[in-house]
Amino acid sequence: MYNIRIEFIEKHDLLSNSPYGFRKQHATHHVILDIMNQIHSNLDNKLYTRAVCLDLKKAFDTVNHNIMLKKLSIYGIRGCMQD
Repeated sequence: MYNIRIEFIEKHDLLSNSPYGFRKQHATHHVILDIMNQIHSNLDNKLYTRAVCLDLKKAFDTVNHNIMLKKLSIYGIRGCMQD
């Protein structure tokens, strides 16, 4: 069931290219490589680089679940999903 959800999300291009860790060919170490490439590019172009690091572990607990369910429904994700 997990694969079906990911395939649906990828098929409809619902995520940016940034989320790593749970998608095919998007290992968590790729984010480090992307950040390093951006920093090197900025240095080459004499640009500044700033970073904001957030720990979003508890973010799901703060989401209004009714709004989230409505938005998921708009994307065609409805009902109970079981593994």
